[in-house]
Amino acid sequence: MSAQQDLSLELIKTLSHPGHSSSRAWHAAAHPNSPLLAVASADKQVYVWSLRDFQLVNKIEGGHKRSVRCVDWKPAGAKVTLATGSFDAAVGIWEASRDSDESEDNDEKEAWEFSSRLDGPDSEIKSVHFSPEHYSAHILATCSRDKSIWIWEEVEDGEWETMAVLQEHQGDVKCVKWCEGATMSPKSKDESPRIVGSSELLASASYDDTIRLWRDVEEEGDWACVSLLEGHGGTVWDLSWEKWIDSTASFLSENDWEQDWSPRLMSCSDDCSIKTWRRELSDAEKEKRRRQRGTDGGAYTQRIPSTIRPTSHFETWVEDQTLPTVHVRPVYAIDWSRRTGLVVSCGGDGTIAVYREKRNENASDTTWEVVALQESAHGDYEVNHVFWALRRDSGASEEEVIVSCGDEGDVRIWRIGTPNAGSSTG
Repeated sequence: MSAQQDLSLELIKTLSHPGHSSSRAWHAAAHPNSPLLAVASADKQVYVWSLRDFQLVNKIEGGHKRSVRCVDWKPAGAKVTLATGSFDAAVGIWEASRDSDESEDNDEKEAWEFSSRLDGPDSEIKSVHFSPEHYSAHILATCSRDKSIWIWEEVEDGEWETMAVLQEHQGDVKCVKWCEGATMSPKSKDESPRIVGSSELLASASYDDTIRLWRDVEEEGDWACVSLLEGHGGTVWDLSWEKWIDSTASFLSENDWEQDWSPRLMSCSDDCSIKTWRRELSDAEKEKRRRQRGTDGGAYTQRIPSTIRPTSHFETWVEDQTLPTVHVRPVYAIDWSRRTGLVVSCGGDGTIAVYREKRNENASDTTWEVVALQESAHGDYEVNHVFWALRRDSGASEEEVIVSCGDEGDVRIWRIGTPNAGSSTG
């Protein structure tokens, strides 16, 4: 893309693969509360790095027979818990030796126990994602090359049971993501940020070029597809829910906006495009939501009395916007920042791009612009995954950084800087 960029990506550190030979880094995830970064590796292991000093903390091994494809941290619980998905068709649940409320100063001394193995899918696990801690239960969603989505519930600490198996996709399911809600910035120093728009809703992306949305429609384990999103011309690789609300948005002045507002969904594809999707509510749905107001100051109550449940669970989601085209090969991953609303993407062309949503003069509509571009981010290699994380080393004040994973096995940590700023290769 030839246009001048507002910002640049500065390389802070390169976390080289610890093994004797390079092995593809498929995916990574940062713990939401601890300074831990887990990296899924093609050498059947998971490497845990510190986001304080960028040193290797632990190597988790012995649980899988083939490459580890994906990882995710459980956001809450008595133990620090990691889920791993592998090409061996199994999901592993790992627990650290210390409790989650103990000091994090001795992360290096932790031992990891392979506490559970979740079997069921017939082929490689593509994605794993824990539900956020404010959901009504601890739920894990997984998806596989066999076109299935499995939903698991933790019925007791460390004990998982199958809630549902969803099989409506016509191709590999590449990604599953729970809707976590968006952060509403405080209006004053006396207020704390709060989460709005959270809904027990799962999105899935597939090789069949579609996205599906799923809910437990009867709240008794009866999961159903409530919307089918079509618009991409190729495999949909990754999804990201909107996590941040612009305080200047015009809809914030509307009465009861929280009851009608839903986070948008973003998707990226083999067709080199990135799209946003939004829910459209009918007047009848808006009125029903108002009648379902809880007693907690107007928050939308998800537990709908059976006497007024709608006869149809179908939801209308429409294609909203397409971001500027940057990538010339498939876009593999995207992430929407919870702190700034910036979006980061990566792909098979080795490029990392950062986008900003720009509100137009009347504040009622927006356009997207590219604000930073890093070509050959991992040299000649493809970039498999990218996401936002918090840097937790001394003096960094939990600066938000970008983490990227490359085919050569390296993980790179980037910060947003000014154009032409110097970078460190770590």
